[in-house]
Amino acid sequence: MMQQMSALEEAHWIAYEKDDPFGDSRMDIRNAQVLHMLYSINAGKKSERKKLTDFMPFFRKQVQPDEQVTTKVRSLFGNIINHQDK
Repeated sequence: MMQQMSALEEAHWIAYEKDDPFGDSRMDIRNAQVLHMLYSINAGKKSERKKLTDFMPFFRKQVQPDEQVTTKVRSLFGNIINHQDK
């Protein structure tokens, strides 16, 4: 029953999966679509409108860096680097 797969065949399957994913990432998208549909059907007229990505747990939203935080981090690491040079 068990068969072996050649390296070439495995490479083909890896390339196919990259082109048309069929693993857990696709399952997350499908589940998000179902949840989005159920929310949209059952939400009231005054309810907040949701996007599909609101139901995707691993969707990364781009966050703009806060200038104060950036300045503090640079000063902190600058002090550490300057201290090591001494």
